[in-house]
Parts: sequence; C-alpha cells; structure tokens
Amino acid sequence: MVYFPVYAYKYIMFYSGRYDSKDAILEVLMAGVRPRDYHSALYTVYFLVRRLMAGILLVLFVDYPFFQCAFLLVFSTINFIYVVTVSPLEDLKQNRIEVFNELSIMFCAHTYNIFLRGEGTISFINGTGWVFMGTASFNILGNTAIVVFETIQDAASKWTNIKQEQQRLILISERRENRENIVKEAPGTMKQFEFEISVHEVLEKVKAWMPHRRWLLANKVKISELP
Repeated sequence: MVYFPVYAYKYIMFYSGRYDSKDAILEVLMAGVRPRDYHSALYTVYFLVRRLMAGILLVLFVDYPFFQCAFLLVFSTINFIYVVTVSPLEDLKQNRIEVFNELSIMFCAHTYNIFLRGEGTISFINGTGWVFMGTASFNILGNTAIVVFETIQDAASKWTNIKQEQQRLILISERRENRENIVKEAPGTMKQFEFEISVHEVLEKVKAWMPHRRWLLANKVKISELP
C-alpha cells in the first residue's frame, strides 16, 4: 500500500514522453488524465499520496480531531490550487467537477472547525450544522446528477447511432435491390452494377463463413487442409 504510489511514479516516469503507449498498466494509471507536462502526468501519483497521507494522519491523530480537520483542509487546499492551475484531466468538465468537489470539502472543513471550537450560541451551532449537511448533500446530489445525466446522454447517443445504422442498412438493401432489378431487365448492359452485385455476394459468403472459421480455429482444426 505504501509502495504503490512510488511504483506508480516510477512507471509513469519510465514512459515519460511516450504516454500514447498501449501498455495496459500505463492506461490504467493515466485513465482520464491529459499529460501535457510533468505535474499533469503525475495526477494519479498525487491522488494516491494524498489519500495515503490522509489515512495515516487520521489514524495517528484519532484523539485530536482539530488536527485531523486541519490536515484535511491543507490537503484539499493544495489539491484545489493544483487542479485550478494545472487542469490535469482530459476535458474542462472533469476539471470543473474536481474543483467543485474540492471547494465542497474545503467549506465543510472550515465549517467543522466551528463545532470543534465549541463557541457560539446553540442556535448558531445548529444553523452551522444545517449548512454543513446542506453542503455535503449538495455535493453528493450534484455528482449523482452528473452521473445520471451522462448515463442518459450516452444511452441517447447509442440509440441514435443504432437508428442511423439501421437506416444505412435499409438504404444499402434498397439500392442493391434496385440494381438487381436493373440488371435483370437489361442483362449485360450494366457491367458496373453486375460487378457490384457479385462483390456483395462474395462479401455475404465471407460473412457467413467467419463464425464457422472462428469455431474451427477454436477447436484447432487446420483450415488449410479443408477442401
């Protein structure tokens, strides 16, 4: 667990300048990251180090909630500055979501300090608690709404692509039937149409053969020995 951020750093640095490599581990480490420079390429490493340090400090200062809150605030502030200045993620939307999350954490950390200090009237502390819960709820609902919206958007995009593909296949089929009718009515006069029809027939035979070929290869049957 402690070594993993070091491993990620060494792996990313090994591929420095070659981030378009198809290495499987590198694709996992660089998922969603736009490596324009040194610091943007190390987004995953910074993320892992922050989580690791936060976990260690929360355990070490279990009896000192003020220091726990202070460290979380420091880490969140550093990450907020990093995301705003570097913009390490692939698109503007993801960077803005990251900024929104960090602002929510920072605001909650500042608000939580009021409970730790124990100052103010009961009504003020109650109001602060509602603000704290409202901020956390707004962040959760905001991220959930983004996920739901993107899911619906992706589903709509896939449905549109499927409909367009179906329309394209219908047009191809109608075009082929039209040319077959022309060839039948005037055989030998439309060489180009006849050639296209023969090509379609060959393609259909190849398409029908491919499942059988995959089955034969999977069962280690030598295709070259077939008649």
